[in-house]
Amino acid sequence: MDISFVILTWNSKEYIRRCLSSYIDLLESAKLCGEFWVVDNGSSDGTSKYIRKDIIPTIPQRHRINIIQLEKNMGTTISRNMALRQVNGRYIVVCDSDTEYFEGSITDALYLLESQKEIGMIAPLLIWPDGEPQPSVRKFPTILSKGLKLIEIMTKIKPGITDMYDGFPWKDIRPVQTAASAFWVFRKEVLSTVGFFDENIFYSPEDVDYCLRTWKQGLKVIFSPSLKIYHHAQRIGRKKPFSRHGLSHMVSYVYFFVKHRYLLNPGEF
Repeated sequence: MDISFVILTWNSKEYIRRCLSSYIDLLESAKLCGEFWVVDNGSSDGTSKYIRKDIIPTIPQRHRINIIQLEKNMGTTISRNMALRQVNGRYIVVCDSDTEYFEGSITDALYLLESQKEIGMIAPLLIWPDGEPQPSVRKFPTILSKGLKLIEIMTKIKPGITDMYDGFPWKDIRPVQTAASAFWVFRKEVLSTVGFFDENIFYSPEDVDYCLRTWKQGLKVIFSPSLKIYHHAQRIGRKKPFSRHGLSHMVSYVYFFVKHRYLLNPGEF
């Protein structure tokens, strides 16, 4: 098997249809074989049944879809790890069901991973449905940048200090400190080096944590703008910082800072 896709979904039949269809088309165009591990994170709309009945019978036989059906929402780490422990592909794509392929070559990304072993993962340019780029790569957060971000959400006053990169999106390939886990591609062997997602984090910042651990292992996180992926993001925590999701997000960031033993400077990466 060439590539294993680990796709997290929840109550999103239309999204998962478009997601699977676009990535199967991508593999077909590249003449690659793929397996898909769809983790149904406690859906109540019959997502798993829909995949079995309406999607699996229609895909080319050289691809395979596996479903892990959970009774309740297990967050983003435990659920993904369930699939990651079973993948068979030489390469792994971790993505969300609200993503779909737009343009670019997956084989170029795989060649980059093979030719430059110091690369731990590659992140594409994520695009909003209206075509605008998403600020999906950032600098490592600090207690100051997160505090100022909360003030911005509450007051609409933009702070002078931010974890955003200047000049993004860039047109060239370059290393970044963190990339949103809506779509990553990496070699399976990275799991042996960096490990799995930290299951002490329920929802976020599991991606920031994994990126920092990747850098600490001497591997790079690379942004590649030639691969473009649509992302129909919800951004629940940002819209409602004091909702259940928002508060979970804040608590997880406290855990993240304690775990990595920094507040203002995570080190030189």
